[in-house]
Amino acid sequence: MKVGIVTFHEAANYGAVLQAYALQEAVKELGATPSFISCTPLAPAPPPEPPELLARLQKFPRLREEREKMKVQRGKRNALFSDFRQRLSISPSYTAEQLPQLNAVYDTFITGSDQVWNYEIIGRNPFYFLDFAHRAKRFSYAASFGLHELPKQLHGWYAEHLLHFAQISVREASGQKLVAQLLQRQAHLCLDPVFLLDAHNWKKLALSARADGHGGGQLFLYLVDLDKRLLRLAGTWAAQTHREVKIVTASLQGPLPPETWCGTGVAEFVADIAQASLVLTDSFHGLALAIIFGKDFYVSDRVLESPRGSRLAHLLALTGLSARRADNAPAPAIDWHDVHDRLARQRQLSLQYLRDIVT
Repeated sequence: MKVGIVTFHEAANYGAVLQAYALQEAVKELGATPSFISCTPLAPAPPPEPPELLARLQKFPRLREEREKMKVQRGKRNALFSDFRQRLSISPSYTAEQLPQLNAVYDTFITGSDQVWNYEIIGRNPFYFLDFAHRAKRFSYAASFGLHELPKQLHGWYAEHLLHFAQISVREASGQKLVAQLLQRQAHLCLDPVFLLDAHNWKKLALSARADGHGGGQLFLYLVDLDKRLLRLAGTWAAQTHREVKIVTASLQGPLPPETWCGTGVAEFVADIAQASLVLTDSFHGLALAIIFGKDFYVSDRVLESPRGSRLAHLLALTGLSARRADNAPAPAIDWHDVHDRLARQRQLSLQYLRDIVT
């Protein structure tokens, strides 16, 4: 069976490409042939830079230099992710008008995982709702709304685009509630694809990473946004243990050097977590990999209390680890046997759902 997958595989984001890789490998293990579908909208060429910006750059050489440095750094980061995408099976790029032709190529389509239904990311793009696919071929796997509620003015639009899915699977309990609210329909609850691969498979990927000069046992701090509480906690831990801290960021953070944003490849990112003695993060997938590898960790209280915190809170509750908030540090030791038993049960259910739609 040929499976077309719609997700954020082209994003320069660790979680996005890792969940895509994991879903691909799980589908292949079930005997199907997956491929990520690329859609390029017909967009006009970007407008020229406004004269006032060009004048400002001319007047302030330092600003011009910083702008050029940013281009170099962005190029480095994009190259790291482009290199990892060589592991993914990706379709040629189609326009929206060409997408319906894919019904003759693929037996089924999956949208997900990741925040493919987060309106703050996708706007009102029907591509992520498989609007081009025949209704009997439309499935989601662990799709996330990214937020615990939707604006009322979007309820009708979401209901219209979810209505014709053959099966709906979401990643969080909040997503189940939203589907029930919008459609009066029960959605399946499935694990993020990264949990479909076990620690052994992730360690094999980690072993493919280039050496980066960091030995095992360091603290690994991964930040989506600047979090001063986690930075302070990392500094305290480093002073107490006399160990190194490695910081990786999802976006450029003012107080941190550019290397934290563009100096770590995707497989290296996995290796850093696999080798860490402690993980601090405000990231869903940073948390997920820490759990898979059985690492001591703490999650940002700031993100848990924000609108996007429901997905992290759901994962912590699912694994019985809700106490692992940064403000609770140090927390009691983790019972990893219990954690992995909980995940094993959910993994079986998730794989059965996936097996049913791709075999």
